[in-house]
Amino acid sequence: MNTYIAQIIQLLLYNGGEATFDVLMEQMHISKRMIDYYLRQFEEWRVGKSFPLISREDDKILLQCKDYNNFWSDFIKEYDVKDYFLSAIERQACIVLLIGISNARIKIEYLVEFFQVSKNTIANDLLIIRKALCKYHVYIENKGKGGYFFTGKECDIRYILMQCYHYHDNDLFHKYKLEYILEELRNYGFETSGLVCKVRKLLKYAEHQDNEKYYFLALDDLVETILLIACRMQKFDFDCKEEIPKKAEATMRLIGSQFKEIGINYTSRELTYLYLILQSAKVSIYNLNDFSNEVFDLINDIIHYFKAISQLNIFEQTEIYNMFLIHVKSMYFRTKYKIKITNFIGAMNSSLYGFYCIAEKVLAKVGSKYNLTYDKDEVYFLSYYFASLEQVSEPLTSNIGNVLIICVSGLGSSMYLKTQCLKIFENSFTISICDIKNIDNYLNEDTKLIISTIDIDDKTCKGIPLKRVHQVLTDKEKQELSEWFFMNRFSFNKESEMIHDVMDIVKECAVIKNQNKLFHNLNQYFNPINCTDLLHLKDIFSLDSITQLPSVTSLEQFIYCAGQPLLDHSYIKEAYLVNIIDVLNQHGPYCECFDGILVAHAVPQNDVECPCLSLCCVEQGFAVEKWNHKIIKAIFILGVTDTKSHCNAFSELIGNLTNDNLYERINRYDDKELLYKSIIKADL
Repeated sequence: MNTYIAQIIQLLLYNGGEATFDVLMEQMHISKRMIDYYLRQFEEWRVGKSFPLISREDDKILLQCKDYNNFWSDFIKEYDVKDYFLSAIERQACIVLLIGISNARIKIEYLVEFFQVSKNTIANDLLIIRKALCKYHVYIENKGKGGYFFTGKECDIRYILMQCYHYHDNDLFHKYKLEYILEELRNYGFETSGLVCKVRKLLKYAEHQDNEKYYFLALDDLVETILLIACRMQKFDFDCKEEIPKKAEATMRLIGSQFKEIGINYTSRELTYLYLILQSAKVSIYNLNDFSNEVFDLINDIIHYFKAISQLNIFEQTEIYNMFLIHVKSMYFRTKYKIKITNFIGAMNSSLYGFYCIAEKVLAKVGSKYNLTYDKDEVYFLSYYFASLEQVSEPLTSNIGNVLIICVSGLGSSMYLKTQCLKIFENSFTISICDIKNIDNYLNEDTKLIISTIDIDDKTCKGIPLKRVHQVLTDKEKQELSEWFFMNRFSFNKESEMIHDVMDIVKECAVIKNQNKLFHNLNQYFNPINCTDLLHLKDIFSLDSITQLPSVTSLEQFIYCAGQPLLDHSYIKEAYLVNIIDVLNQHGPYCECFDGILVAHAVPQNDVECPCLSLCCVEQGFAVEKWNHKIIKAIFILGVTDTKSHCNAFSELIGNLTNDNLYERINRYDDKELLYKSIIKADL
């Protein structure tokens, strides 16, 4: 068993037991030929085992398994990680862990024996690791008989160890590293029987130690982070220069004494570092008095930079803003003190990846200003909040019940899951987010469905139907939720019987290929909504709004050519384009969503009649000299009237530009109509 076989199995499980070759190729970044190769390896490995069969049907790969939720976790529990074959990247991550925490003298001969590979392979691995660590100012030295060791700041070394530990593409490699950590703790004299459960129980107890209401994000990953650092502590003490706030001193002393009882002893400086780790994982019901001025400044700057790119304001939606406050507070500790407690889990759809690109630009701005260290996982976490801003129209009919969402991967992913469900249910339900601990406080006679990213037992659900999903809904999960909504809406709301009757009449005369779509259209017809809340991309962007040019001579010409269609229709005034040019001259490419693509806008000052969008593509691109000759290949002019009415259209634009990497070839289309249909994602 290796990482590629494990990834194929997990992707099949993620997609409900089946996936096309295209999906696997996109997610795993390997060719169809290599997927075939690993499937043959799997068939050889499976001989003599009771593991479910993987079969092929046309372009699909199917996992022949009835119990998708439990069989993989049961398999992992019983799996002997000694039989797991490490990839080169996994082996390099493990070498870093060995050098950083092992009680043994790590010499090249030791690594050759440990990984059962050649001396040349290990030498090449060490060369790759050395190059990768240079950007953190961490270096590998060799004492000769003493073996390899790290030099550099201890906080940087620990950050690298956390990154290597939390990096994994599959659950088997995760188990491999956890068992290695426990083995090293035993080598240092720890009693590891039940240690993971003891630390977990201790942290759960710590959540109730003071008056602040909070819980820990990714608790199991936090437990393993603490065990990893416990190993490192045996090898090197960290003289942490920070101080525990006085109001937290008593709680941390108590936590320190409880850790001592299970064999983990903290010096006062190490206890301070533990405090920083716990703060990095804390999800706290926010108290504005508990935020430092720098955290407040960071929050406001993130909002400011995102608004500069999108002209959307996180302040507009109270629920998102409150969750965002909590997220940034813990993110500040992770990025300021170089701590990593978990990794991003889940798939990326095109819209979410588009907002990832924007979040990356925002974090680059604030990261340099506040001296923050972040990785791609922090960008992913932040992108959830931006992607959750999409508005969903509210029908005039009253809500027909409550739906409860339980998502254990974080607040941002919970909010994004809620946004997806609102679209599917057409805002017919009041949707609430809660953690598993407080589920009893939310369940009542009006609760129609529980949507959860984890299994919940029937007793806890109290007879309410449960739908198990991922935080980024798969197409199959969307279909299942849509079908549940279609099948049950009539029993929840008698006013919908008219729609049901109409559909029955249609069935007598025709074959309905898509019942859900027909239901949606009839619901829109019989329950009209305020169209101003439903501005989609096709509502503000038309074919005649596109201009294609071979070249331009200046940025100003580029802007005017892009905005001319909007001027011709009197959607904007020339002053709006002048404002855009002034802001670009003053602040640079503030509105760059993708490399070389601007979605330019300005603060409206009675110079925009309605939300609108136009585009100019330059085949050769234009090098802007004052931006270090940055090549701009396309400029959208986004006419905005406020900070929210264009929200849906902007979200669709970002997602559609990401689809099939359209943003990379936007200026290489010969057919303008084909370009337009690609941007609005119309049938081609």
